Amino acid sequence: MIRRLAVICSILLLLSACSASFEDQWVKGETGRVTRILDGDTLALESGQIVKLVSVEAPRTGSYDRDPDPHGEKSRRIMESLALGREATLYYPGMTTDRYDRALAQVTIKTESGETLWLNEELVRKGACWVRIYADTAAGSEPLWISEIAARSAKSGLWREAPPIASIEQARAADGKFLILRGSLGMSEMQEEDCRVSMMGTELEVDLDAFAGRCPVLPLGEVEIRGWARGGVIYVGSGSNLRPAH
Repeated sequence: MIRRLAVICSILLLLSACSASFEDQWVKGETGRVTRILDGDTLALESGQIVKLVSVEAPRTGSYDRDPDPHGEKSRRIMESLALGREATLYYPGMTTDRYDRALAQVTIKTESGETLWLNEELVRKGACWVRIYADTAAGSEPLWISEIAARSAKSGLWREAPPIASIEQARAADGKFLILRGSLGMSEMQEEDCRVSMMGTELEVDLDAFAGRCPVLPLGEVEIRGWARGGVIYVGSGSNLRPAH
């Protein structure tokens, strides 16, 4: 049993949100040694397979054409301390690879003491990653929100050093940056296969996954909107990424 998962599920059972174990929701994949850490949410196995951990988003460490995000290198080092050289097992909650041929997985790690550690959850708990849900890999991810609430309350990691709560001006100027924004949602309309929603009192728009060809029911009042901002649009995807404002 994954460390702390039983405790988390006990809490969620009270909320009727954790009724099945991870084995029932994920398909077990390959096992291999972790030989390289690319950033705070991406690793490589000895087979050469690149693995993107699902339902979590880490600050970027930078590249030839963009500066690193705050806390990006610290998140990478946290991942390194947990996973490098360890035996990892992949579990697939839905879609198995992305367009870059990276495996999309929940990952467990064997620790020195022989325990099985749910890596995605541990990174969230330590404040190395935020939660960010995609509908096609969402199964079994609900406990991560509980871990994020705990990390946020404790001001762990990036919640202390690099909170991504953005202003309207920052969101408007962002070009391919993950952020969390507070606001209220307004009118919605379908645009091709997605739902486009206005943000009240701003020129920003929110792009959401449609459900059965229709816009989802939107929460009332102020919410936290998390997604990738580009060109005045926050690409949220799953409605799970609209959370009550803290």
